[in-house]
Amino acid sequence: MLYLRVIFAEIKREIKEALTYRVGILSDIAVFSVLILSLLFFRTGSSLEDYYGGAADAKSLLLVGYLFWVFSIYAINSTSSEIHHEALRGTLEQKFMAVVPIGLLFLGKMLSGLLISTVIIASVTVLVLLLTDITLKITGLSLVLLGINLVGMYGLGLIFGSIALKVKKIGRLTFILQILLMFLTDTLTKTSFSDGLGKVIPLTNGINLARQSVSGLLVAKTDLIFFIVDSLIWLLLGVFIFSYAEKKVRREGALNFY
Repeated sequence: MLYLRVIFAEIKREIKEALTYRVGILSDIAVFSVLILSLLFFRTGSSLEDYYGGAADAKSLLLVGYLFWVFSIYAINSTSSEIHHEALRGTLEQKFMAVVPIGLLFLGKMLSGLLISTVIIASVTVLVLLLTDITLKITGLSLVLLGINLVGMYGLGLIFGSIALKVKKIGRLTFILQILLMFLTDTLTKTSFSDGLGKVIPLTNGINLARQSVSGLLVAKTDLIFFIVDSLIWLLLGVFIFSYAEKKVRREGALNFY
């Protein structure tokens, strides 16, 4: 019961903080809206319709990939941004010395971030749909795939959080990763990288399977199982690396340095 109260307290705190600093939410909506509208204007991903066929058009398929990418950005940034902000406020060490495991505090941060990012992404989607002729098709399976994708990308976020424990500020590094994910995965269009090594990235598989689902194509069970296993491996890898980094910085007494 204590753990649940702690998680809900973190969620409440994060939401209250986000509502207090609404400019951040509005700026995110503006930036992500301008970016997707620019991509649509320049007919990015026009070949997607030929690749997937089915009932969905290229613009709708591009929007699906873009939404997966934006959600993944928030999942990746959740841990490292929290570490940076707590270190900046001088409260990072206190959080790690709390009576509850630090993982529960980060879980509350992740869940609140998911709620806030959902509001932001929903606002972006509504704005895009109002300004364009796109018809966004959503299936139950595509929502499940999004959830599985977030599990794997959160694991990747824990790895970057491990780096943040040591150097505290890694904003430029995560920005570079976001750009690489946009162009190396299937976010914008099909790439040769996504058909090879890129398959180990949950985002690549999530976008591909979601586009198959909304296009009315059959999603192979083997591809779905691989996607689930791949996402779980990334999560477990992230937990392992973060736990190791936490023990290391505790021994070095580096939690109270910024």
